Amino acid sequence: PATPVFQDGRATPVPISVDVTNLRTYRTPVGAVWVVGEVLNRGEQSAENIRVEIALLDTAGQPAGIAQAWVAPGVVPAGARAPFSVLVELPAETGDINSVASVIGGSTVIDLGSRYLDLVAGNVVVDSAENRATISGTVTNTGAETVAALTIVATLYDAQGNVSGTAQLFQTEPLPPGA
Repeated sequence: PATPVFQDGRATPVPISVDVTNLRTYRTPVGAVWVVGEVLNRGEQSAENIRVEIALLDTAGQPAGIAQAWVAPGVVPAGARAPFSVLVELPAETGDINSVASVIGGSTVIDLGSRYLDLVAGNVVVDSAENRATISGTVTNTGAETVAALTIVATLYDAQGNVSGTAQLFQTEPLPPGA
């Protein structure tokens, strides 16, 4: 007999192949720790709702804390990278921190629904001065549908290519095809 999944017409999910890369920790002036990194979707299909768990270890390798972070954007196309970041409160006496991260959640995209991926970023310029970054650029809708709302995600890198931060901008102004 047909399985319930087959009977209602939905596809069977495929396991994701997503790795954590470029993991870094940065101590803030008040003692907290920013944990930033990226995931790489090594799979053949887009992945969604990816969650990462980070174990924070002191210099002796003992657990100092644990944190979880969602990857942004919500859909990561095959072969693409996407950032995550989380601020963790730790006592200043914890000292230097090392971290280990793993993907603990996510799935393949079965149906995009109202989400839309036919967008291209261009003319991106990052101006950094006085420990601040200003990002400017354009987003072009290369598809056939009007985008109702847009989430723009930026990953910031230092001179050595390490992730140093992330940023998100939510745009609610419609973006028609070709614009």
